[in-house]
Amino acid sequence: MKNMQVIIDRVNKTMDHWIDQLSGYTYKQLCLKPGPENWSLGQVYMHLIDDTRWYYQQIEQCLLNPDHANEEISKAAKNIFAANDLGDAQITGDPFAAKNMPQPEGITQLKADMQALKSETNDLWKRVIVAEEIGKSKHPGLGYLNPYEWFRHTEIHMRHHLKQKTRIDGFLKS
Repeated sequence: MKNMQVIIDRVNKTMDHWIDQLSGYTYKQLCLKPGPENWSLGQVYMHLIDDTRWYYQQIEQCLLNPDHANEEISKAAKNIFAANDLGDAQITGDPFAAKNMPQPEGITQLKADMQALKSETNDLWKRVIVAEEIGKSKHPGLGYLNPYEWFRHTEIHMRHHLKQKTRIDGFLKS
């Protein structure tokens, strides 16, 4: 149980960091894009919220259905989890989604959404740790993940985007 507690502690710490960082920006800064093909910091927040909610839908599937419990994670996932990091690669996702990621409505909305996401995180965690039977659901690039792996991936993904945030911060300061 101690190792499992580390997972949720890391998720909460990383979410708190993203929430705390919001107070250092104006709405205009959150919406500035370093380039036409780049996201603004506000869009990064929107992406984190959207993707994390999708991850949590996957965890719900794992709780509802014990299917795929014997399926494996991919070699890439094993490497990511062993390193506890996605590396320095700038991952490009679906170009349509990237171009259509909405700007946030405002800082207050982002903060509220991130705080709600953190609350959802902890509520879902409480359900996972008492589940008697869990399955796995398929990540598009990492194979089949169980709920604990989805939580680990959530934290690794959010921390990975801190590198993007650093690049955007550099743009905002120039």
